[in-house]
Amino acid sequence: MIDMLPPAEYLSRIKPFSFLSNEELAEFTRRMEVVFYRAGKTVFKSGKILKRIYFIREGKIGLFNGKDLVEIAGRDEMIEIKSSILGHETEFTARAMEDSVLFEIDSEVVNKIMERNRNFGEFLKRFLSRKFLSLLRLLDTERIEDIYADPVNSLIKKSPIFCFKGQSIKETVRLMNTHKVGSVVVVDSGMFPVGIVTHTDIVRVFDENIPLENSVESIMSSPVVAIDSEGSIMDAYIKFITNDINHLAVVEDGKLTGVVSIKDILSRLEAHSSLLSVSKDIIKSKTPDEIRNASTEINRLILNMFTSGFDYSSISTVISTQTDILIRKILLSSLGKENNLVIAPFGDYGRRELIFPLRIGLLIVGDRHYCREVESSIINTVSNIEVESIECCPVNEIGEYLKNLNSEMFLNLIDSRYLYGNGSFYINFRKVFASSINDELAVSMIRKLARLNKVDHENMSKIIAEGIKAVSLLHGDITSRPTWDRIKILSDKGVIDKELSDSLKEAYMALKNIELKGKLKGGQGRIEKILVKKTSEVIREMQAWMAEYLD
Repeated sequence: MIDMLPPAEYLSRIKPFSFLSNEELAEFTRRMEVVFYRAGKTVFKSGKILKRIYFIREGKIGLFNGKDLVEIAGRDEMIEIKSSILGHETEFTARAMEDSVLFEIDSEVVNKIMERNRNFGEFLKRFLSRKFLSLLRLLDTERIEDIYADPVNSLIKKSPIFCFKGQSIKETVRLMNTHKVGSVVVVDSGMFPVGIVTHTDIVRVFDENIPLENSVESIMSSPVVAIDSEGSIMDAYIKFITNDINHLAVVEDGKLTGVVSIKDILSRLEAHSSLLSVSKDIIKSKTPDEIRNASTEINRLILNMFTSGFDYSSISTVISTQTDILIRKILLSSLGKENNLVIAPFGDYGRRELIFPLRIGLLIVGDRHYCREVESSIINTVSNIEVESIECCPVNEIGEYLKNLNSEMFLNLIDSRYLYGNGSFYINFRKVFASSINDELAVSMIRKLARLNKVDHENMSKIIAEGIKAVSLLHGDITSRPTWDRIKILSDKGVIDKELSDSLKEAYMALKNIELKGKLKGGQGRIEKILVKKTSEVIREMQAWMAEYLD
């Protein structure tokens, strides 16, 4: 049964038509027909340039490539708008799968209003160019506070204090005292930062009786963590907590232009963000009770960041960093400074991609009794972090352990990274791991994904992540890194052409944002469902590319 709302009023409640004024909606409906199609009736044929926008008011329309049904579009969806707006020939034939009612809007009026109405035009342009993530941001009414997006150079109040790498420690101490600063950046003759000296380094100089005539290079920390001057304050905050530093060099075209401290960031953000208070509670926690209380804040931190408008990649970076701190504290509390094992997260969490509720996989290289101890320590201390999988690898049997792994777990361990324990154990594990890699493993995974017929919202992001990881493996990249970074690296190497890599990155980030929103808010909205369906086009292109890549 179709409700009897007039077309203009009905469209006014649906994005992107809700961006239109009453006058623009009236203009739409004057150039619109309401058409009924019986089940089986053809709406349009492939190879045509359409002169109308087809909006499904009721029913279902199938899109066919020859005899193959490629997609079914339903209520409140627009079909094949690329043809009518961009003048492309239609790729598919559209046929009613059941009795259906369509609003058919003249494409000429659509193009005119796109030029006049910025939001409406931006929506359709981003939809057509598959800018999925930026489209979600356009629709998000809960915007990030402007303060987070401010450039980091807005925090710089004075010129940077620097010294050249040939200068002595004594000259550096004099600079710090004269200018009353806690750090001095060490630069080369071209003003490119090569190191940094902080108050902590100077304390070590006097504590260890290091001669003040020595070169500053002998005590500086290197390389320098830096941020571009146009980077946002949020980007800077993420660099601080990810790298556990107190000072950040600001550069322009690689050259030093300033320095910001964690105090500068906190003073700007403190009054505006619950994120900071939660982060501080987690960092300060020491006793089991404090750690337990801090862990309950993780979920609140995720929700606060999401509702503030942060995207999935920023949330993942912050949350995985804070969760790392929590897990290290738990392990120190239960095991102490243990040197007979190493613990490395792997899988999604290993590459710093958040799964909510928080689920982690842990690789333990050491005696088997540690596996039970580590699992019980985490489970008994925190309730909102699920240890999804624990892999136990005897320290003297790494090769044998890897030989017996199934292919899925082997590929999962590519995404492992050091977290706790004896670092030399982990270095040794990665060496043996690298020598055990067989290209056929990656080829088999690529072939499997390229032939996968069932592509739905449950496995779309996994197909992209696993496919990109397998291709990266064939190109010698076994470093654990987020999927979006792998896509960029493959694009920079010319393995994936830029158009497909851009679409893959947008599709992946949009899917992960939508997945997270579904978990936090309890479901997907109409536009999210349409975008998930739209990303299936990108998945099919990726599958075709993978098949061609193997050939």
